[in-house]
Amino acid sequence: QVLEYTPDLASELRKAALVVSHAGAGTILDCLLAGRRLVVVPNEQLMANHQVQLGLALQEQGLLLCLRASELLPGLRKADFGAL
Repeated sequence: QVLEYTPDLASELRKAALVVSHAGAGTILDCLLAGRRLVVVPNEQLMANHQVQLGLALQEQGLLLCLRASELLPGLRKADFGAL
């Protein structure tokens, strides 16, 4: 299911088995607080790649999966979501 903007994101996140989102800090925090499995796709054009840096750092901690847009489909096919 694809969600458009919703003012009640927290309740929608609690329903999700897996969230695929951009790598914004607020979205990541909302998903982690909701205990959801998370795949982030950083926007590489923003402020010196800060989304890439954040996504990769949290991936190293085992908190999420960080995939660049060009890697998304093959990365999802190979992902071990049980490890998240």
